[in-house]
Amino acid sequence: MSAAVQTRPVNHAHPPSRPARPWLRAGILFTLALAVPALTHLVGADWLLPPALLVATAGLFGAGRTLLDRLLLTTMLLAGATCAAGLLFTAWPFGMHPWPVATLAFLVLATLHVTGREWRLPRPTVGDVVTLGAVAVVAWYVAWPYLRTGTIGRLGLITGGEDQARHVTMVDVIRRLGGYAFPERAADVPDLYDILRYYPSGWHLSAGLLDNFVRSGTGPGAMPEFVDHYVMFMVATYVLLALAIMWAATWIAGPLLTWPRRMPLLAVLTIVLIYGDLSIFPIFGFPGQMLGLAFLAVLVAILARPPASFRQTAVLAAAMLVGIGFSYHLYLPAAGLAIVVWLWRRRSDVLRHLLFVVPVAVVAGALASVVSVVGVAYANQDDKFGDAGGVFPIPRGLLVTLALVVAAAVLSPAGRRLRVWRAYGATALAVAALPAAFLAHQKLTDAEGVYYLEKSLHGMLVTLLVGLGAVTLFMPRPKRPAGLLGRPAEVASAALLAVAVAVAGGLVVDTRPYEPTKVEQTARQWHAGKPARNNVVANWVTTVDDQVPARAGAATIVVTEGSYATLMCSLYLAMLQRTSGRVQPYFTQFLPESPEGPVVHFVQTIDRVRTPVLLVPTTPKARETADQVRAQRPDLVVDVVYVPVE
Repeated sequence: MSAAVQTRPVNHAHPPSRPARPWLRAGILFTLALAVPALTHLVGADWLLPPALLVATAGLFGAGRTLLDRLLLTTMLLAGATCAAGLLFTAWPFGMHPWPVATLAFLVLATLHVTGREWRLPRPTVGDVVTLGAVAVVAWYVAWPYLRTGTIGRLGLITGGEDQARHVTMVDVIRRLGGYAFPERAADVPDLYDILRYYPSGWHLSAGLLDNFVRSGTGPGAMPEFVDHYVMFMVATYVLLALAIMWAATWIAGPLLTWPRRMPLLAVLTIVLIYGDLSIFPIFGFPGQMLGLAFLAVLVAILARPPASFRQTAVLAAAMLVGIGFSYHLYLPAAGLAIVVWLWRRRSDVLRHLLFVVPVAVVAGALASVVSVVGVAYANQDDKFGDAGGVFPIPRGLLVTLALVVAAAVLSPAGRRLRVWRAYGATALAVAALPAAFLAHQKLTDAEGVYYLEKSLHGMLVTLLVGLGAVTLFMPRPKRPAGLLGRPAEVASAALLAVAVAVAGGLVVDTRPYEPTKVEQTARQWHAGKPARNNVVANWVTTVDDQVPARAGAATIVVTEGSYATLMCSLYLAMLQRTSGRVQPYFTQFLPESPEGPVVHFVQTIDRVRTPVLLVPTTPKARETADQVRAQRPDLVVDVVYVPVE
């Protein structure tokens, strides 16, 4: 009998089955989309909706191989979509109320499911658990100083710089407005300093929206409680940045990074995130930059190793671009250039999907540029690139070392052979163009400001960190593991190397084989609970807030014996009393002090702003100063209230 190819007969009488009564399934899904947000709001449990939305979206979004891949990519997709949806929240009558927002989101998901998308989640892997374990270490380190104290202590921790007061105020104002502040007139948002209306506020809107879900409403609430919520969202954002960097590093490395090799890499990244130059972000309050860098890290990863089809990757890249544009648009040119380079490298796919790519690119580009265009048009933000500002410079030796190691790996024979590392190299060069442009601007204009140069180097640092998996290109190709966890010797070797990295980085003991940087010293002192000056400021602010309520139309200025203490106390008191818009103008030129003395300095400042002032001295010497200022400007100083604070 001759051999024949066996084929399964096709039964034309019974075609492939489809879900019975699709209209019934659609009716159930749309009913749930309408009913679930209503029920959770009625019982005050709106906080259940964001995680439910995340899981529901992750099941429909087929990107990534493992559960961690899917959840992280979905989180970043939703974050970018939320920034864009803020424009809708600003325009429609519901604001950021959790009920209509969640209803709209679930209706969109129900529509996607009904039109053909299947719901499926991948399984977690051992690598996911190892990565989440490293992220948990970072989360504990960052959150512990806030968890071990009370509301006053948390207020003291965020008073390390004046930026935190401004960010708290921005989230609070955006919550009460129900959308972005830049379309509003200055007179309609008196609680917000005018120039902050045009600050990139994608993070602030996202935090305000999540706070509405936590509170199950949009009521203003008490400010001390709101400060606690702000701290929670800020810490969560740094944890998200840590997760994005660690995931991106392991994702780009791909199959060369077996999970025993993953442990030393994650140990290095853990040390950098705890004691490195990024650790200053949650201390001094850079939440928008943290979110922007998280978007950038994921963007670099998906452009190097696409996690899904070309269309889905294009949508993800568009969401990252929009998120960067709304959260920290300094990185927008680098992100845009990286996407353009990726599209050029994938030009055959672009031509094949041209009718899809063009609309996505146009919409994403328009949305991502909204904040930049508004800022340049109404706040002259294009003149700010030479500003000095307070910033810790990144050690150039660290950047050069990382760049040399990663470049050596990418340019190795294995790196040139693998498409993923060629794509990563092209993306890294696009990101490097931003600090290169700032350096060229400094050389050509003799500008002394380094603030935005250092901020651009933060983007380069993150890009190099997510490329650290390139060191696996120097290693032999991994063999098939003998079992779930691999060979015992490999596991022990990887664990010992990870511990060695942790010890060398100072995570286990305080002694290290190198001199700690100023950033690391600050991080260690902050984690140990030693910001004594911050606690003094918090005590002054809360005492004055209890005894001196805000006066209608007047700016309350806390008068101390030091100009910086006056600045910090006044800004944080205004934050608690929701009067930042009145108080901030007094401090645009408040430092340094006038050589003629504090009285002349106060008088000059009051003459410049020309609005009513309530002076609150906290020491006998400060009271004497306040009385002299009132005697010289009785028409503007409405009162002097002495509140002694020990």
